[in-house]
Amino acid sequence: MKDAPIPLALQLWSLGHSQADIAAKLGFPNRKPVERIVANARAIGDPRAVYHVVGDRILGKALPAKERYIRAGQAAYRGFPLVERVLKPTCPRGHARVPDNLDVGGHCLICERARAARRPPRRR
Repeated sequence: MKDAPIPLALQLWSLGHSQADIAAKLGFPNRKPVERIVANARAIGDPRAVYHVVGDRILGKALPAKERYIRAGQAAYRGFPLVERVLKPTCPRGHARVPDNLDVGGHCLICERARAARRPPRRR
């Protein structure tokens, strides 16, 4: 990762692109290098290492459950700005990402219902 385009990765991250999207654009093998770049940038206080937001939810696995939701008027989290995540106009299967078709996590409801229908019934 010595020759990784770190400034470009941070610039795309600050614009709201996801880890997988940045990895695909920059030719990384997976999303892990982007995760490490952003973590290191946060450690040194780089302002481009923003937190992503979808609706009123701050994204990130490392966040405690009680801190995942934006409080009224909150513009930053842990000193870093909040940026609205860029969502693709369609889900991977081609369904439109409109508010009526999204759950609170930003997942396609049509795909979720199809997945639930394929799942075997639970035994009691």
